[in-house]
Amino acid sequence: MVSSYDNKTLYNIDGKFDFCGFFGVYTLIGKQIITYLHDGSVIGTNTATASYSGKVVDFTKELSFDNTIKVQIDGNVHVDDLAGRYFYGDSKFFSNPSYRIESAKKNSDGTYTLNIGDVSLISAYKNPYDTKGGYQYNILEDISFTIPLSATGGNVGKITSSVKKSNVTSVILSHDIKKGAKAGDFVGYLYMVDSQFSAGNTFPTHTIVIDETYGDWSYFKVKDNKLYMAKDSDQTTYTLRLLVSSSTDEEGVYYKADLFIRQTSKEQLYYTFVPDPTKLVPFTDLAGSEIGDDHHNQGGMSPWIWISIGGGILIIGAVASLIIFKKKKK
Repeated sequence: MVSSYDNKTLYNIDGKFDFCGFFGVYTLIGKQIITYLHDGSVIGTNTATASYSGKVVDFTKELSFDNTIKVQIDGNVHVDDLAGRYFYGDSKFFSNPSYRIESAKKNSDGTYTLNIGDVSLISAYKNPYDTKGGYQYNILEDISFTIPLSATGGNVGKITSSVKKSNVTSVILSHDIKKGAKAGDFVGYLYMVDSQFSAGNTFPTHTIVIDETYGDWSYFKVKDNKLYMAKDSDQTTYTLRLLVSSSTDEEGVYYKADLFIRQTSKEQLYYTFVPDPTKLVPFTDLAGSEIGDDHHNQGGMSPWIWISIGGGILIIGAVASLIIFKKKKK
């Protein structure tokens, strides 16, 4: 990839190809050359029109759901190339006015009308205390503008067809981190969503590696699809990136999962998975403990205890209210 603020100068890039423009991509796949050029005229052996430019003739000056800019464009123009492009007004006098062109048409006088949809060209009232005093605008007649163009070269489809994707589409962590977590504490299960898994099939195996260049990787370790603390910590939030590959993936292909993990309070009930991924089961045990081979938990008191206490309080309150009511009646 190459970029230059000076899109008029021709550069030779590493002795391999020439480039003149704002942004370009030069790709080699075997002996095939594939290029992309934006607001540029040369990349490799490919040339293109960098942009359209000209002057503003007129524009919508009232509040409207249908706004247009009438322009005079220099040189030859393919009107079908304008839809989806962006109009950039002269930023010397305004704060970089830019508008997406929804559609365009050529007028009989040689000008072009650019439809920018429901985006208004009005910036403010001339006098904020007088709504009938007229408007200030983001553009004016006779200012210059550009409409950058882009172009591709070579078999672009070769790029997308050569990119291999993992069959893993998501990674779910069953728990957040309990306050006061210590080295060796169990954090949670790591569950993979795999597009190749369907009912009746054996669930694929997965390899999980922590990306040691990202976030708070040093606080964690992975073993048997379970996440553990690697050292004591009392941070409130953590970021972690996992590189996950499935047994159904091609060699070297992996899914990148970015996790945001929160620290929770001392007493909090968690819901986590059991080996059957179709069921969710509440567990209540202390942080970092393990129950058997397949059950891990970081919870507090059972919710049924709290429900029972709450129910008892409601019953006592109702009885007390009834007694007071009878006494007042007497």
